[in-house]
Amino acid sequence: SRPTYKLETSTMPPYGEPDWATPGNTSNVATQNAGTPTAATASSGMNGNSSESRQKARWAISLLSFLNFGLAAMMGTLGVLSLIHFNPGSSSDYSAAFLSSYMVIF
Repeated sequence: SRPTYKLETSTMPPYGEPDWATPGNTSNVATQNAGTPTAATASSGMNGNSSESRQKARWAISLLSFLNFGLAAMMGTLGVLSLIHFNPGSSSDYSAAFLSSYMVIF
């Protein structure tokens, strides 16, 4: 004899709409999270408001930016020079040409 199967349907329990879902229907007061800084604590840094440390940080970021621009320019120049010396007759030069075009694009 074959077993009989009964199809059971389950529904979620009938809960009401949460209190936060409808605006103006809450009895809780808005509070600030403990991890969120206030305006007074956000403006003060680890070392205080030292303009000298901020100036040094600006110089360091500027120096790194110029170094990055220089490296990008040298990489692009090397890619262009490699493409100039590309020899289409040699099969091994195609990988160098692909790499050179990648250097020029990026």
